[in-house]
Amino acid sequence: MEEARSEFRKGESERHSKFQELLDFRARQLREFYWPVYFGLQKDNVIWRRILDKRDSKDELQRSVGGVIESDVVLPNHARLVSVIEENLYLAEADEELEKLLLAYVRHVAVYTSMRTAGEELMFPIKEGEAWPDGLFPAIESRLRSLQADYNRLLDLQESAGQRLNGPGESQS
Repeated sequence: MEEARSEFRKGESERHSKFQELLDFRARQLREFYWPVYFGLQKDNVIWRRILDKRDSKDELQRSVGGVIESDVVLPNHARLVSVIEENLYLAEADEELEKLLLAYVRHVAVYTSMRTAGEELMFPIKEGEAWPDGLFPAIESRLRSLQADYNRLLDLQESAGQRLNGPGESQS
């Protein structure tokens, strides 16, 4: 009987360990890849119009502000996102479509940055055949929402399991 209890505890310990590994991995995916990429892309989305002012506005102040936003906000944001992608792509568990979108983004940023470094201040990467990857933001947002829901569900399961094991009001320590 004691041997059966020992095997049962061993199995429980292994299941708990695997569950904790999955929970930790989901947390890393969200913290180190999906939330930073999502927020960076969202940041680009909300300020894009101001970059176009640099080229299209008839107002000198708007053109100037657009240029500063591009150089001080957008280009550094792009560089940070490329770094996150390069360092943490494995956390994305990307399928072929998401990988293509991410690589298209990296190419877009490389051309954009190179154009500015070369002194081209008014044209955008689309003129060099590197359009913005339109499907990237929706793909990241969809995966983020799905992973966040999965992570929240896992946390709820962990909390429920802790309450069943310890009884109501008792701590897990």
